[in-house]
Amino acid sequence: MSWTHALPNLYGTINALPTMSDALDGVAREVSAKGAMFVVFNEVGFEFSEHYSSSVWSGKEDKILEYSQKYQALEQDCWRQILATPFGKPVTDFDIWPEGHDMRVREDVQFIIDLVGIYRRVAYNLSPAMGWKSGFIFHYADNEPELPLRTFDLSQNFMPHLAKVSELLRFVSTLRRRYNAIYGAIDKINVGMVVFDILGRIVITNDAADRIFSQADGLGRVNGKLLARDSDAQSELTSKLRLIAATSQGENAKSEAILTVPRPSGLSDYTLVISPLMDGGEEIESRFCGSLAFIFDTANPPKIDITPLETLAKLSPSEADTTALLLKGHTDREIAEIRNVTYETARTQIKRVLEKSGVANRPALVRKAAMINPPTS
Repeated sequence: MSWTHALPNLYGTINALPTMSDALDGVAREVSAKGAMFVVFNEVGFEFSEHYSSSVWSGKEDKILEYSQKYQALEQDCWRQILATPFGKPVTDFDIWPEGHDMRVREDVQFIIDLVGIYRRVAYNLSPAMGWKSGFIFHYADNEPELPLRTFDLSQNFMPHLAKVSELLRFVSTLRRRYNAIYGAIDKINVGMVVFDILGRIVITNDAADRIFSQADGLGRVNGKLLARDSDAQSELTSKLRLIAATSQGENAKSEAILTVPRPSGLSDYTLVISPLMDGGEEIESRFCGSLAFIFDTANPPKIDITPLETLAKLSPSEADTTALLLKGHTDREIAEIRNVTYETARTQIKRVLEKSGVANRPALVRKAAMINPPTS
């Protein structure tokens, strides 16, 4: 697969949404599809919160609205099945409607054929990768009654990147909504953020990252670069920054890198999550390529509103209380004492919180809660 144009354009949409249609055209071309649609749902129910589509749908907004109104029940049932499917597993229209292999007799299918010449569809659930409801659909032309076999292997290659873009889009959309800016507002975020250029040099840091560096406890800024005191961590950091930045130029297929950095003080390790970054707008500079790192200091966690995570993970009231204490950095025994329950009960509730949230440990829980609802000052 050629990533040269498709991946940089896809990551470039994060702060340049008007380019999304062109980016989706590029993704569709890679899998020989006629079009594509990227849908993000709100936390409750199945009404669209965000809805992006390739150019095949451009100028047809009135007809799309008519379709949604006429066939809403069918579409909601379709999305329920897609979102119940494991991440990365393709769902075809025949999987959803197995009653017959000529769906042209369906009124809703014929509506879309007449509107844009699309017949077959393949969908993917992106939700498990980032903890909120989203999905992606590839559309195939009316003259292709059978889906090309190669489409499944090729389209699955894009899933980690689409999931990562979904996660970052939600994060930056929060900044836009609250502050009408992205990089100009990162000092409002109470999680360390660092932007690197293609050579791994620091371009932007926020106040939270600067506070972490000032602690001189395993991470610092030296000669314009991020330095980990632990030599193994430094070697891994250098390698992963190089790999992720290459993705922003279409030279690699790595959507994310996670590493931990030990602290000489003995406090909990820092967790770094590094993602590709391409400036599709001009907040940094035109066509800037590099990477974006979030630094999570779980020994000094930010104050996070857990309501969105509570809704998404379907936490009980006791589990929500436990989650709030976990995010404040309390130990198992402290949680048991604060909640006036036995140690065994506290451990059981902590285990359930991690399982329902789809994470393996506390640092991952902090990261997930912060990405779903960025903690801001």
